[in-house]
Amino acid sequence: MKRLDPGETAHLISISRLRVHDGTEVSVLRFRGGVAAPTEEDFTRHLAEAGKRSPFLVVDLSEIDAIHSRGMGMLLEQARSQERLGGWLRIVAPSPQVAAILDLSGLARAFVLLESEEAAVRDLGGRAA
Repeated sequence: MKRLDPGETAHLISISRLRVHDGTEVSVLRFRGGVAAPTEEDFTRHLAEAGKRSPFLVVDLSEIDAIHSRGMGMLLEQARSQERLGGWLRIVAPSPQVAAILDLSGLARAFVLLESEEAAVRDLGGRAA
């Protein structure tokens, strides 16, 4: 697994709000880079802000090349927050590096991992957590 250099950061690419056919809103976050100590505050803030906009939160990790254990913990805590709001958090398209960390840590079982944002929006049908 790749180690983060001190200067590497996770950059928010975008936050979107999608409105699906029944009027339900979904927040979608896309990040690029790495999640480490220098960026964890921004990562957490963006997760929380997007989570407040909608109980349904999609986090695209396709362009995250490294994430530390606290970053994984932040995702897990945000998933719990979304569930308390009656929603969920879905991770879509985790990069190979993130997928390996999820598998090795056993956290892959704690999240619903999907291949695309479209699959996450389809998951709204049952709204199951």
